Amino acid sequence: MLRTIRHIAVTVALAATFGGTTLALAEDVKLPETAAEHMAMSKEYNEKAATWRAEAALHKKMAAEYLKSHPDRKSGARNSWAVKMEEHCSALVRDAKAAATDAEELAKFHRLRALELEGK
Repeated sequence: MLRTIRHIAVTVALAATFGGTTLALAEDVKLPETAAEHMAMSKEYNEKAATWRAEAALHKKMAAEYLKSHPDRKSGARNSWAVKMEEHCSALVRDAKAAATDAEELAKFHRLRALELEGK
């Protein structure tokens, strides 16, 4: 169940990231060749990284709000739903941060490739 919820959340996040467009088929993909194209791709990856960082922050905040609205029991026992949601949100935060880091690395690569093509 948790895995299904996580899969749905990641799918929704991906759809939001790509603006609801379908991914291009392999024959539609144009790889960057010029410095300007690499810089444009670097900018796109930086924007995606920012989106993923915002997604991580959202889920971190959501987890905190959920814990506030579903406190532990008076006996001291943890609220089982709060624990499940904390795990769920933590996984999404971890995955979103990883996606942001990957996007930042790709942005760096394309920025360096653009500079290389410019002879810098």
